[in-house]
Amino acid sequence: MPEKPRFGVAIPAYNRAAVIADTLEAVFAQALAPAEVVVVDDGSTDRLAEAIAPYRERIIFERIENRGCEGARRHAIGLTSMPWVAWCDSDDLWTPEHLANFARALELFPDADLLISNFRTFGEEASPFPHHFARWPQAWFDRYVDQEVPPFLRLNADALIGFMRRNLCFPSACAYRRSFYEGIGGSDPRLSRQQSADGNLTRRALGKGAVTILDTTPTTLVRKSTTNMSRDVIKNIEGKILLLRREIEERQIPERFFATAREVIHESEVDLLWTLFRDEQDDAARALGRTLDPATLDRRTRLLRLLVQQPKPVRTLARRVKAIL
Repeated sequence: MPEKPRFGVAIPAYNRAAVIADTLEAVFAQALAPAEVVVVDDGSTDRLAEAIAPYRERIIFERIENRGCEGARRHAIGLTSMPWVAWCDSDDLWTPEHLANFARALELFPDADLLISNFRTFGEEASPFPHHFARWPQAWFDRYVDQEVPPFLRLNADALIGFMRRNLCFPSACAYRRSFYEGIGGSDPRLSRQQSADGNLTRRALGKGAVTILDTTPTTLVRKSTTNMSRDVIKNIEGKILLLRREIEERQIPERFFATAREVIHESEVDLLWTLFRDEQDDAARALGRTLDPATLDRRTRLLRLLVQQPKPVRTLARRVKAIL
């Protein structure tokens, strides 16, 4: 019988004293036990060190000066040594079969480079969807799945196109083959405080041909609260636009995907314009509207572009009567 894959678990943590014990309990409750668990304290100002004290004999722990989520995650991964590294944010949870399912996927697809599990959300901002993959239309899977061996799906070479528009990968729900992760340069340290930065690594990985397997079982539980960075819709859209532009400029993705990336940038800018207007951030909406070519916009968005240039009473009235909204 082949040896089970060995997973290192990387957990970046910042001011999670209240919940990190739950995360660690879930990690240590895995049916397939992790070979090592690394926790990096990203300069926390709460009692994180006290909260993890009962686990110190079972983890590799290091405290660093605050670098932001991506920087702490990159550092934590650097402290792991196993052939596979699984990420888990310090407020999220895994069901007991999370790593075991990944091991099953590798039995079926031993050439895999990237494993992505489905997930559910919980907490005060939990999604109404039963699981994350339910958010995406079946057409997405029909187009980008090359092989299906339930509950696993192997993605095809065009999956990057799908991930530009719909990102199925969440940090706590993925694992990388270490050699592949290191081969593409790992997480970009320049993006340590950049919103939506985790999407950059996924797109770079797919662009480099990562053999990617989805586990449709929701084995990850993602906490959604009012403090989640991902809750800030405007910053997330802005981050996605910035990153896609950089990925084109620095050729971080193959040239054959540039046209799609530019389309997604345009779609995201339109989405951002509407979001700014609805959020009453009219100065930002006005500035963005001036950069958009009216010829590329649909009728409603052209009207919105004109509306944000109008005096405040006109904009206020439009919101009140929900004109063009």
